[in-house]
Order: sequence, then structure tokens, then C-alpha cells
Amino acid sequence: PVDIPEPEILLQENIETSKMAVDERKLKEQTEDLHLLDLAYEESLKMDKKKKKGHH
Repeated sequence: PVDIPEPEILLQENIETSKMAVDERKLKEQTEDLHLLDLAYEESLKMDKKKKKGHH
């Protein structure tokens, strides 16, 4: 391999690592959002059922 000065190698590794960290955080946030959506959906279903019961 080509001789790369030590600091540049470290920098490259840092960039890769931080990219991975950002991707992981994005994934986690998306998962949490989906989870919240599911909860909200379930809540609204419960509300709908209550409303329907109220009408009869």
C-alpha cells in the first residue's frame, strides 16, 4: 500500500467511524418514529372503538 502519514490514516478512520455512527443514529431515530406511529395508530383505534360504542 501507499505510505500515508499517520494523521491522515487516523482522520480517514474517524470519518468512516463517524459516518457509521450517523447512519446508526438515523436508523435508530427512524425505528423510534415508526414505533411512535404504531402507538399513535393503536391509540386512535382505541378511540374509534370507544366512539362507536358511544353511538350505539
